[in-house]
Amino acid sequence: MGEGDYELAERLVERLRQCMQPVTAIELARFLELGGGREWQRRKVRRLVQIARNGGGHAICANLAEGYWKARSGVEWDEYCDAVKRNTCFKFVEMRRCQEAVTDAANEQGQLFDVGGRSEERRGSDVTHLKSSYFREESHAT
Repeated sequence: MGEGDYELAERLVERLRQCMQPVTAIELARFLELGGGREWQRRKVRRLVQIARNGGGHAICANLAEGYWKARSGVEWDEYCDAVKRNTCFKFVEMRRCQEAVTDAANEQGQLFDVGGRSEERRGSDVTHLKSSYFREESHAT
C-alpha cells in the first residue's frame, strides 16, 4: 500500500460525497484514472474503500448490484453493518451445511466400498429397501 493510495482513497470519498446515487467500481476507477484491466480496477477500488473505512473512518456502503455510496447517516451505516453481519452469518451456516454434506457423502462412499466390513451388510439392506420401495410405488401406479 503506497502513500498515493491514501490520497486516492480521499478522492474516492469526495466523489462518493458528491454523488446521490451509488457509483460502480468501474466508474470510480475512471474518475480516479486507474489504469489496468477491469478486474484490477475493481480490486484497486475495493482496496481504496478498505483504506477509507479502516484508515479514515469513512462509512462507505457497498452492494454488488448497485456499487458504492457514502452512508448519509449513522442509522444507515448501522443498518448496512447489520445487513452485512446477517449475510455473513447466513453464508457461514450455508458453508457449514455444504461441508457437512460433503463429509457425510464422503463417509457414505467410503462405507460402500469397505470390503469385509459392515458396509456390505448395509449395502445389501439398502438395496433390499430400495427394491421394496420401488415395487411398492410400481404397484400403486398400476
